[in-house]
Amino acid sequence: MKKPKKNQATLGLVWHSWCSPGRFRGLHGTSRPRSSGKVVEKTVEKTVTVVDTVYVEQVQELQKSFNATQFEQGKTALSDDAKEVLFKLVEVMKQTPDMKLKVEGHTSSEGTDDVNQLLSEARAKAVVEFLISRGIEPERLSYEGLGSSRPINAENPEAPENRRTEFIVTDEFVEAEPEAAAEETAPEAAESEQKQ
Repeated sequence: MKKPKKNQATLGLVWHSWCSPGRFRGLHGTSRPRSSGKVVEKTVEKTVTVVDTVYVEQVQELQKSFNATQFEQGKTALSDDAKEVLFKLVEVMKQTPDMKLKVEGHTSSEGTDDVNQLLSEARAKAVVEFLISRGIEPERLSYEGLGSSRPINAENPEAPENRRTEFIVTDEFVEAEPEAAAEETAPEAAESEQKQ
């Protein structure tokens, strides 16, 4: 039987020494702190709050842009500028699949109450139908027409700013329960204690 050459034996000794358990104690040993369930719970709550705020603010900005385009008086057709805003709203909703949106239509006091009611409903419906046509699930959307019953400029009910469409986020996200997040980390903590 051939004896290993000197350099081979030395290489084997070096490899064995480098791969010894003590060298990796910092990775698998007992000194590495593990996150407790309580810490993870706080992290989850903070993250969800920040994300919600970002997307709700985006929806609010798009609402302002949409209303700046204005429906023509007595009309329900979406202008090209209005559609451009709604394309952006579609992208926001696709990025947040748990978001639900309610569209409210409002009119000024010009015209009769019955006509204004029908007009506000038709405008809100036009927005919802556009969103659905671009891939947003119908169950995530709802609409309502409120006619001229809720003017934002009550001193001048016929003011053009009362003719508006509102985007209301009704259910931003299905948030993970903090308690559940803490429970998920409990088995890991117990496993760590057993290894120690």
